[in-house]
Amino acid sequence: MARAGERTTSKARSEQRRTTASTERTSLVEAAHFVTATRDSGYRSTAYAVAELIDNAIQAEAHSVDVDVVHLDSATHPISIRVIDDGVGMDKVALSSVLAYGHSSRFNDRSSLGRYGMGLPNGPLSRARRVTVISWRGPSVYSTHLDVDEVIRNGQQSIDPVVSIERPGFLKRTTSGTAVLLDSCDRLEHKRPATVADHLGRELARIYRRFLASGLQLRVNGESLRPYDPMMLLPDGVTT
Repeated sequence: MARAGERTTSKARSEQRRTTASTERTSLVEAAHFVTATRDSGYRSTAYAVAELIDNAIQAEAHSVDVDVVHLDSATHPISIRVIDDGVGMDKVALSSVLAYGHSSRFNDRSSLGRYGMGLPNGPLSRARRVTVISWRGPSVYSTHLDVDEVIRNGQQSIDPVVSIERPGFLKRTTSGTAVLLDSCDRLEHKRPATVADHLGRELARIYRRFLASGLQLRVNGESLRPYDPMMLLPDGVTT
C-alpha cells in the first residue's frame, strides 16, 4: 500500500509531465500523414499533374520543355517521367525549399500561372512516390528530392539538404534549366510507356495550345506538339 508521501510525489510528477507536455511545441503538420493525404488531391490525369511543372517552366522563362516517358527495368514501377526545361534555373538556396509545401517566391501572385506554391511537390507526388528536382546555372548542378516512402519510414519532418551532383547526360545542353523526375510512378492511368506518352501529348497540346501558338517548344518523347484546338479558335490549331 502506497504511503501518503509517495502518493504526493507521484501526483506531483504526473502534474509536471502534463505541464511539460502542454508547453512543448507540436509540429503544425504530421508529415507522413500530410504527404500521404495530399496524394489524393484531385488531379484529373497525369497530364494535369505534369502541367504543374510546365507552368513552372513557363514562369521560369523557358522557351523549350521536354517531357520524356522513360521505360525502366523494374517489375513494380517500370515508368519514369522527366520534365526538362531551359528556363533560368535555381541556385542552391532556391532549390533547398522548392519541394516545401506552400513555399513560393510568387506566393498569392495572381498575375501568373501558379499562386500558392503547392504544385511542384503536389503534382508529381499525385502520380509518383518520389520526385527529384535538378537545377543548374552554368557548370553548377544541384539536386534535391522528396520520397513518400522515406517520409513514412523515417518519420521525416524536413527535406534533405541540397547536394551538388555531376551533370546527368539527359539534361539539356543549356546554360541553365530545371529537370523534375517522377520515379516509382504508381498512379498512372496506363501501363505502357507509349500509351502514357500518347495521352500526355494529346492533353498537353490542348492545355498549352495558346502557348504553343505563341512559340513555346513543347515535346513529348522528342515529338514536337502542335496546338490541339478543338474549338477551332486558333488559325493553325490541329483539330483532330
